[in-house]
Amino acid sequence: MLERECQRNIELIWLTGHLVPDFKTIADFRKDNGKAIREVCRSFVALCRELDLLSEASVAIDRGVEVLATLIASPGAARIFAGRLRSV
Repeated sequence: MLERECQRNIELIWLTGHLVPDFKTIADFRKDNGKAIREVCRSFVALCRELDLLSEASVAIDRGVEVLATLIASPGAARIFAGRLRSV
């Protein structure tokens, strides 16, 4: 999915400097940087808690779930998304 997004998502194209990593490059990056990626996720959750953006004690992230931009832009999207996370 990330490989595909690097080809079509204008923000990612800009961020990657027009580089289009293949699946193996992305997989190797995740394997080689797993500890740092986990720490960034922990820091992100801590920041969300500090800003009082979380109402539950736990957060679950499923890398296989895609959240559509229309859901994020719709009223009440945070409540819907949080409900889906709780049901996982």
